Amino acid sequence: MVDQSKNQLKENTLAINQSYELGGDGVIIIAIDSKEIIKINKKALDLLEYKDQQLIGTDISSLGIKGLDKDSQQIESQGTKQKYKFIGEYLQKNGDILYLEVNVQRVDNNYIIYRIHKISEECNYCYQKIKQNYLQKQYQYIHEESNLSNILAHMKDSKSLNDFCQQLLKILLLRTDLKYGFILLKDIFNNKGYIKNETNYKLSNKSYLLIKKLIDNNSPSIKESLNRILDEEFSESSFNYFIEVLEDEGKILGIIVVMDAKENYKEFIQEVLKSFSIFLTDGITKIKILQKEVEKNTLNKEIEIASKIQNSFIPKQTPQHDQLELSIYYNPAKEVGGDYFAFKQKQDKLNIFISDVMGKGIPAAIIVATIHSAFNILNRLEDNPSKILEHINNNLYHDLKNRPTFVSAFYGSFDFKESNFIYSNAAHNQPLLWSNQLQKIITLDKRGILCGIQKDYIYDSYQVKLSHGDILLFYTDGLIDIQNRANNRFTVSRLEQLLIENNQLSAEDIKEKLVEEIYNFSKGTPFPDDISLIICKFLGGDK
Repeated sequence: MVDQSKNQLKENTLAINQSYELGGDGVIIIAIDSKEIIKINKKALDLLEYKDQQLIGTDISSLGIKGLDKDSQQIESQGTKQKYKFIGEYLQKNGDILYLEVNVQRVDNNYIIYRIHKISEECNYCYQKIKQNYLQKQYQYIHEESNLSNILAHMKDSKSLNDFCQQLLKILLLRTDLKYGFILLKDIFNNKGYIKNETNYKLSNKSYLLIKKLIDNNSPSIKESLNRILDEEFSESSFNYFIEVLEDEGKILGIIVVMDAKENYKEFIQEVLKSFSIFLTDGITKIKILQKEVEKNTLNKEIEIASKIQNSFIPKQTPQHDQLELSIYYNPAKEVGGDYFAFKQKQDKLNIFISDVMGKGIPAAIIVATIHSAFNILNRLEDNPSKILEHINNNLYHDLKNRPTFVSAFYGSFDFKESNFIYSNAAHNQPLLWSNQLQKIITLDKRGILCGIQKDYIYDSYQVKLSHGDILLFYTDGLIDIQNRANNRFTVSRLEQLLIENNQLSAEDIKEKLVEEIYNFSKGTPFPDDISLIICKFLGGDK
């Protein structure tokens, strides 16, 4: 296949290749049918740190230039003689990122030509500036969405919920650069009513009644039925539309639909739509919890209500991975604090978040709800632990700057492919690591300030190499605030000793030993604060 493509290329493009060799660009030519490299000049080999012609016959994706394979697929679907350029990132052997301008051109139906060269420092600065502006814009969107979540938490009647949905739809359309949309939502303040908000489009009464019936009947195949209804609704307008069904505990609450004649960025629009649905669903869940408490006439017991709100966000099950044992324990105190933890699994990674609000009662529970919403959204937009803490810090700063309340938080990510643990700490309790290789306890003691104190604080990320049998213990301060009858505290040294003595056990068995130990220590003395702990035993790496 490679020899055949070479002969064809020699006949058709000899003059072009000669000009490439004389120019300053690196040149890579691939065969469209096989995706294999059939020609590469010395300049390209030097840029990519390869010798001689060792890349001939290899797949284009093996080069490792970010975006190269995806963009070659895009140009394959276009007509002949199409060309464009983009900025690609290439990881050099020394770990530095090389920014390349990549000019892509399809010639005939046989091959694609890439011209690459290192961009200047000035161009690199402009690229980084554009990237920074994009991230700042992303933060602005996240903050607006977080504010929406806070407003929703204080909804009191149908009118305020309707006004909120109208504002949410407006921001959603701005965020996705779309023009049309509507929200149809069960009115949680009126069991038989519906909230309907429309922007630049009037839903027909027939479609409205059909969709309402699907929601009322909690139809298990609602997506397919919605597609049929909307295909007919938009049959004369050629709209591309996107649907998100809002559900809570298996019950359909409503739908969000956005549409336009544009065809670009479908994945992006669906992801943003999903994020906004999280805001709305989480907010409705919180309101319903409060409503149930009002109906039971228990709102005068602030602690009980705060506990129910808080408990609704604590995971009931742990993620499963063959390289990690995971066990959790959560014991809310009677006087509710603000503990929260969550997980997010992504391919070869598992992210762990744990935080503690300095405060009690409903105010602390509302802050926990804000953190919960922010965590779910940020995990879709960002993977860097320090960046996630920076976003959470800035969100909380606006909410807490006039209150004597702060939040400690820890975010860590297990990278099973590299056997690494990357983390960032905002003044949270320092996790303990039992190193199976060194046979000793290591404290992950690097950390920054509390969230909510200083705007735009820069947190750092740190990395730990993991070995088979390593154990990590994450906890909130309620664990070490436990006292016995002699007013002695349950110290960190007790935790360290327990890990040393029981490191051969599974994560679940270590958890059971620890829980038994704290109850034996306290001897019936009430716990002063929530207790949250996560035990992870790493099973990857060499035994």
